[in-house]
Order: sequence, then C-alpha cells, then structure tokens
Amino acid sequence: MTACPHCNSAAFLQGVCASCGYGVTYGRPRRQNVRHRLQKAQHATAPTSRAAYAGLSHIDTQGQYRTILAALDTHLEGLTRRELAHVTGIGYEAVCGRVNEQLEVNILAELPTTRVNKDTGISAAVVVRATRLPEMTRRLAL
Repeated sequence: MTACPHCNSAAFLQGVCASCGYGVTYGRPRRQNVRHRLQKAQHATAPTSRAAYAGLSHIDTQGQYRTILAALDTHLEGLTRRELAHVTGIGYEAVCGRVNEQLEVNILAELPTTRVNKDTGISAAVVVRATRLPEMTRRLAL
C-alpha cells in the first residue's frame, strides 16, 4: 500500500484514494451514432399524425400565393402585409409567411419607404411585385 500522490493519505488502494477521491474515473455516457439519432428523430411523430398532416386540405399554400399576387396586381401602389391580410381574407400570420417566402425567391420586393397603418399606428413595409420595383422607386424619387 502506498500513499495517495494528491493528499498523501494512507487510504490509497488499487489506484484510488478513499479520502480525496483521486484516481476515480467516471465513465462518460456513450455517444449515440448519427444513424441512431436520425432514426430516433424520424420517429418523433407517429405515422398516423404525419399522414393526417399530409391530408390537411385547409393548408393551400399555392392558392395563398395566387391570391396574394392577384391582390398585388389589383393594387399597383403596393400593400403592407396587414393590408394584404385584410384584402385577401387570409390570416395575417399566413400572409407574413407567404410574403417572406416570395421575397426570398424575388417574386415580391419591399419598397424603400414605409406606410403607417391606420389601425395600429405602426409603420410597415410596402410590398409590390418585383417586376414593378424599378417603376415604383422612380415614382418615389419624384
């Protein structure tokens, strides 16, 4: 029996000190491999839930895109997201999602100016079709 190199205690047995804990190794939990994590994430929802979500008929993003574009074709001066929601009858949150998606692919563009909402008093960006952006910016410069 030898003394602990850390605290010089005589209670050093088989490489572990009973008084200070020197030499104790705590096993780390095993890491899961990537395939196991992906399989686990894939089964996070029940197959019936995924099938039910896929069968929802009230989520019609393509129809919402068409409705938003038709409203912007009617209102050539552009509309804010809240005005688009009011004109189209689509929920404000859905309009924001569809407009942001169309901004990313350059179908729509935001004008450099803002418009104050009459109801909330908050200024908001005006959205137009990207093809009309040069014409609208020229008008704003005049």
